[in-house]
Amino acid sequence: MPIFLYGLAMTWISPYEALLKGEAAEGSPSSPPLTDEDLSWMAALLYFPGPITVFLYGLTVDKFGRKVALVLCSVPTAIGWSIPLVWATPPGFILARALVGFGAGGAFTVCPLYVKEISQDAIRGFTGSFLCLSLTFGNLLMFVLTDVVSFYSILWIMVSLPVIHIALQLWLPDSPSFLLEKGKIEEATKTIAWFRSLHPNDPRVQADLEALLKEKKRGSPKFAPKLLFADKITAKAFFIVIGVCGLREINGSLAVLTLAGGIFGAAGKVPGAGLTLSPNQQGIMLALAQCIGASVSGQIVDRAGRKPLLLITIAAQAICLSIISVWFFLAASGLYFPGWVPIAALSTGIVFDAAGVQPIAYIITTEMFHFNIRATASIVLMSSLFFVDFAQLKIITVLLPIIGYSYMFLFFVFISIIFFIFTIFYVIETKIRTVDEIYEDLKTHGKSSRKTVESRAQTDVLLTELNTVVVKPLACKENNDQNELWCTVK
Repeated sequence: MPIFLYGLAMTWISPYEALLKGEAAEGSPSSPPLTDEDLSWMAALLYFPGPITVFLYGLTVDKFGRKVALVLCSVPTAIGWSIPLVWATPPGFILARALVGFGAGGAFTVCPLYVKEISQDAIRGFTGSFLCLSLTFGNLLMFVLTDVVSFYSILWIMVSLPVIHIALQLWLPDSPSFLLEKGKIEEATKTIAWFRSLHPNDPRVQADLEALLKEKKRGSPKFAPKLLFADKITAKAFFIVIGVCGLREINGSLAVLTLAGGIFGAAGKVPGAGLTLSPNQQGIMLALAQCIGASVSGQIVDRAGRKPLLLITIAAQAICLSIISVWFFLAASGLYFPGWVPIAALSTGIVFDAAGVQPIAYIITTEMFHFNIRATASIVLMSSLFFVDFAQLKIITVLLPIIGYSYMFLFFVFISIIFFIFTIFYVIETKIRTVDEIYEDLKTHGKSSRKTVESRAQTDVLLTELNTVVVKPLACKENNDQNELWCTVK
């Protein structure tokens, strides 16, 4: 839910830009109306608190648990959305945006940890993709709501949603890993059984518990950034994670979603574009494409493998960005092409981003570190990414009137090319693999990856078959000739 709320906040400015500036027929809800500078700060301030808040939530997540930290994500979000209801001025809107950003910083610190720690290894890619699906659904829902619901009604909706989340989260258990860290073995066992829909005495529950206990022996989690560089392998893992996530943040996806209204508005002003949909309706199409991509991701991320899917989606996204850059460049030169071209290219690029680039960037963050440093890695990573997002949006809003959309998208193409090369040479496969296996692969420079993945996949299939068999009646007979016991399911 916190990431879903962040998705709603991401696209809130885009459809309301004209209204907040007082350019719409009904006038601005702000007194006085917001300026371009105010909107620039509002767009960037969603990410400005992140470098600070991720440290606060990181300390909370290890001391008080994932559950408490998730609840605290929604508190500043609810307060932030309530401010414009009582203080509708430029400072009020800017402060509201900063408070919502405070909660967003916690969302991306805590949610991936919680989801990873309650998921089985065989489906952690699938469950991890739901984080991106909730983000993209939030983007879509905001575009839809702003097209059919009044400005103040949306503010009330945005206040009520985090309150609902707080009530639901209080009902859910904490993660088994944190419960074990606090010595609550029996409660951790019941939690694993509850999440797996199994009896606490089931062998599969006990196997998961033993694996967590083994991981716990590596030490208690504490915020210690130096542990990320304690040895060459851990440092290399962090280098890969921050490279993938950092390049994803500046590959154009964030800018497109935040500035969608302006991009489509500029395309619609081009003579001969022939666009009949409003910028907001085109934004709905863009967010819908993103939801489709995220839905596809849940089906393929655990089948295709992390690295192959990442390479394919980066390349496809680079092609789409190239098409948009050329379209705007030709339009500026007086050569006009149909207006559906940038819409189709943007939507297709967002599909590929949501299907591979975005979910994999967050999935591998939780897959490449042991429990005792997982929170530390997440804190340092998200702090860096939020600063990058803040700086990126401020720089883009300043330079965009000077360089235009053609060069902006050309820059994103260049970043995608670097991203593709980085993935080829540095990213390794993490699908269905333990952290120890991943680190062994880093030592051997990826030579053991394919063999390990195939072996683990075959083992998972065998265990699934055995688990299916043991809960069914068996008919067995001894084969004396071959000294074997043959059993069949009745």
